[in-house]
Amino acid sequence: MKLSDFNFFKPKPNKNTELIPTKNTPLFSTEDVDLIIHPPQGINTKLNRQFTQIIAKLFKSQGYNIINIDGFEDNGGDLLLEKDSTKYAVQIKHYNPLSNTERIKPSDIQKFYATKKLTGVDRLIFLTTTYFYSHAIDKANDLGIELIDREQLFQLFAKLSPEFTAQIAYKFSIQDFPECPYCRYGRIQKLYKKTGNNKGYYYYLCSDCDEFIYPSSLKENNL
Repeated sequence: MKLSDFNFFKPKPNKNTELIPTKNTPLFSTEDVDLIIHPPQGINTKLNRQFTQIIAKLFKSQGYNIINIDGFEDNGGDLLLEKDSTKYAVQIKHYNPLSNTERIKPSDIQKFYATKKLTGVDRLIFLTTTYFYSHAIDKANDLGIELIDREQLFQLFAKLSPEFTAQIAYKFSIQDFPECPYCRYGRIQKLYKKTGNNKGYYYYLCSDCDEFIYPSSLKENNL
């Protein structure tokens, strides 16, 4: 059976990389959401810098002035911010909780505290996509460092962007569908032809790229 035998496929729609448009321009793209949900497993400098840009976008949307972004002479702070004459240093740890074997330790908090003296900032914020050990939380409280863990970060994103919440719910709803072996982004749906030509045959389509998936491709990719 050939792909041309199936005459019930409609043309692929042009898909925007941004989230579903609202009255205002979406704050986060689908690529941003993917990176927020699935941090890289292992060290990935490019994606870590991209994530830092996302966090900068988040703070900027709240009226913070971005002084420096993960650049030279940041003295340990991935972001240097200013708002209402108050200067902030933000430490960002972009870890995947599924692959990273540790949480943020008290020693990480203590090391970041030195940033306050080096940069002359007024306040410190430690943000991570994973979690803090309880002793690290105690250390941060003693030193006056604000902490943002994975759950709090997601709450902040959801508060600022309803589209983010919708995208999270959507991805969760299709997480058990096999991944498309072509685009590696969409999910495979098994469909059944009820009428017309090829009645009674099953076929497979990607939810994102609308690529026709041959059964042999599913076997080759262990799907």
